[in-house]
Amino acid sequence: MIKPKSFGFNAQTAGSNSFQNNDEEGDSRVKARLEFDEMVSRIEENGIDLKVFEDVEEGLPDSVFPNNWISNIPGQAVVV
Repeated sequence: MIKPKSFGFNAQTAGSNSFQNNDEEGDSRVKARLEFDEMVSRIEENGIDLKVFEDVEEGLPDSVFPNNWISNIPGQAVVV
């Protein structure tokens, strides 16, 4: 899972994504972090092995989506 560091509104994709709202107060960012931490806790409490990746850059609202981080090579490898 990718920890939501800068998750939020993305002006570049908002035109084609009706689920986005420009939340200038940052409530969605706070909620995303709380929900993420709760989900990680529940997964680990149930004995499921989990990898959490930390975003190292600020200002990347889409970094929580694994397709931006991970490439799967069928039968060979997972590349981060």
